[in-house]
Amino acid sequence: MTYDSLTVLIGIIGMSLATFLTRALFFIYPPRIVLRQNIRRALNSVPAAMLVALVVPFTFTAVTLNLMLVQLACVSSGFIAAYLLKRPGMGIVIALLLFFVASSVLHLV
Repeated sequence: MTYDSLTVLIGIIGMSLATFLTRALFFIYPPRIVLRQNIRRALNSVPAAMLVALVVPFTFTAVTLNLMLVQLACVSSGFIAAYLLKRPGMGIVIALLLFFVASSVLHLV
């Protein structure tokens, strides 16, 4: 399946507009809905869910055992950091930094 440059450009512009509009609507129409505590807690855990969705599939399909162990250690430390710091976004940052440092020191990637 081939795509010409116009189709790719239309796709990029369309996705950009969709992203911009969904983020801008919160500024245009501020939410007046009071969220329950459990819904607020679920929305706060979205960065941790992103970490799981992005990293875990690669962890279990790693080429070598060493790479898989390093990835598991980095993900685990990211979860622990997110829990201790009460900031899920910092868990993602810490896990990625640890992975890049460990993979460059151990020459895994």
